[in-house]
Amino acid sequence: MLSSSLSISEFIEIIKGRSYEEIIWMTDQEATEAERRIYKKRINPADSQDKLAGYARDLKDFILYMRHGVRTSTTRDLQLDEFKVAYLQN
Repeated sequence: MLSSSLSISEFIEIIKGRSYEEIIWMTDQEATEAERRIYKKRINPADSQDKLAGYARDLKDFILYMRHGVRTSTTRDLQLDEFKVAYLQN
């Protein structure tokens, strides 16, 4: 997983500067991996199932923002101005 701390803010810093398609793909892959860890019970002892589930939900909310410009309670407080152009162009 790209974010070692399961933080949407950390993940966003990692993907900055990528193309729109790459951002969507990477975010989808990260959310899928988080959910796989829950279902396969491969949870790091430092993380909880709730933290992984929350991280996956945050990533899906970010995809919603990227595709449709919808800000949820998760994405509302994040600095996403850099990504605004992506959903306006597509």
